[in-house]
Amino acid sequence: MLEGVRESYRSGRPLEWIRVHDLPDFVYFDHSIHVAKGVGCASCHGRVDDMPLTWRVATLHMDWASTASATRQ
Repeated sequence: MLEGVRESYRSGRPLEWIRVHDLPDFVYFDHSIHVAKGVGCASCHGRVDDMPLTWRVATLHMDWASTASATRQ
C-alpha cells in the first residue's frame, strides 16, 4: 500500500491524489468554529485513522451540514 509513496519519494514526482470530497470552488469551510466547539474531525470525516484507504463518510453538502449541526445542539 505504501509503494506509491516510496516511488514518489524516489522519483521526486508528486503523489496523485484522488479527491474524496469534490466540492465547488466557491465552497470554503473554516474549521476553527468546529475546533472551538469541540467537534472532532471524525464527526464529519469519519475515523480516518481506522481507514486503510480513505472514503467518504458524509456528503458535506449544506443540507447534511445543517441537519448534523441541529442534531448536535
